[in-house]
Amino acid sequence: MGFKHWDVVELWKKFPSLAVSMSLDGTGKKGEFIRDGLDYPQWVENVRRLQRELPHASRHIHFVVSIFNVIDFAEHYRTIVEGGFVKPRRMTFTFLEYPEYLSVQVLKPEIKVVVERDLRAMLTAARDMPDNVRDQISALIEFLNAKDLYGVHGATFSFKTRILDRLRGQNAAELFPALAPMLSRN
Repeated sequence: MGFKHWDVVELWKKFPSLAVSMSLDGTGKKGEFIRDGLDYPQWVENVRRLQRELPHASRHIHFVVSIFNVIDFAEHYRTIVEGGFVKPRRMTFTFLEYPEYLSVQVLKPEIKVVVERDLRAMLTAARDMPDNVRDQISALIEFLNAKDLYGVHGATFSFKTRILDRLRGQNAAELFPALAPMLSRN
């Protein structure tokens, strides 16, 4: 919330019309894993500060959907909405394409089936979901199934994730159990 020696919130208070675009690729510990260096509690406090001190600002969240967050996409969406970080209609989703080994299209086919089922259930259950979000989730389902890249990039996903786990002292398989079958050494 700072830029050089300035507090950006104090600077932004001078603008009567303001749009703040935030980026978040996952909530909680999962978000911190996906975006190394993210301090999720601090991110939440920053949003709360914006809400308190800049109530006139419109807030938007940009969420990049990857292999790590699509498996529990509904959980992240629910946390964002229930947390009041933004109004649901002010969420946009981008489907990660590069690096390719992190694309949702790299999921094992049997995991893709579960993800698609969960996304469709989310669409069915969320009757008050804005049309633009519903359309983006439908597009995500199409993107998920547009290509099967597991055979091309699945081994790379496993190898690089295990390397990052060692370097960071983390365990992706414990944090993302649905991906454990893709992280085995075989």
